[in-house]
Amino acid sequence: MDVDWECRNCQEFNPLYNELAKELSSTDSQVKLGKLDATKYRHLAEKHNVGRLPALLYFRKRVPLLYTGNLAVDSISIWLDENRKSFVRRLDEDNFEHLTQASTGATTGDWLIQFASPGCEACKLVRANWEAVASHLRRKMNIATVDLSVNQGLARRFKIHQTPTVILFRHGSRYTYKTHNNDYTFYPIVAFATEDYRKVKAVTVEGKKGFFSELWGSLSFNFNIFTVLYICFALIAIVIVVACVCACKLAAEDNIDEANDEESEDESDTEDKKEK
Repeated sequence: MDVDWECRNCQEFNPLYNELAKELSSTDSQVKLGKLDATKYRHLAEKHNVGRLPALLYFRKRVPLLYTGNLAVDSISIWLDENRKSFVRRLDEDNFEHLTQASTGATTGDWLIQFASPGCEACKLVRANWEAVASHLRRKMNIATVDLSVNQGLARRFKIHQTPTVILFRHGSRYTYKTHNNDYTFYPIVAFATEDYRKVKAVTVEGKKGFFSELWGSLSFNFNIFTVLYICFALIAIVIVVACVCACKLAAEDNIDEANDEESEDESDTEDKKEK
């Protein structure tokens, strides 16, 4: 639990925390409770994108889950019991279309998917909130994550150029979550998934492409980078060719001038000999 001892809500929650500890102890629960002063360990609170205090984080095999319910012992106990495992599913290029039926809008339900990558710091900040979203919406839709570092085909298919990117797949259409201040916390994402997606333009989900289409898509996806490199190398090559041509031309002109000078000297010598 993250707290700030100058926080009034934290002070009011402290007796409930002690009561929760007793209840877990009496039921031989494997859940261990701990307190952390967010004013002294602010970097840890920021690491998990904790915005409100007191905040409860539940770690299951190092996977953090942020509590978003009422600060009541019974509610927290039920929440701990229901969330022993993560509700976030893992998708990849092999199972994506089979499980989601994204392009057909078939019977697997809505899918709220975060496209992330291991080296993305913003993705790490989203993790505890994303787990909370999955817990909260688990009875309404499927929540999943895609690792784009090993699933570039999906990035090309849905034209994803940055991480994290959150997309709702619903009835054969996709809706991309828009944020102007990198707000990937619990409440705005839940609002987007349940209501605010209607404010976003729906895009028809592209079907899975064949081999040659995928190959062309790969080239197109990296077009900007390759184009810039190609143009740079082309300009360098042109400069080198022009420089070589100019150098050769100058050298040829010099040779011609030297030859003309030698001929003139020879003619002069011949005329002098004739005169003598």
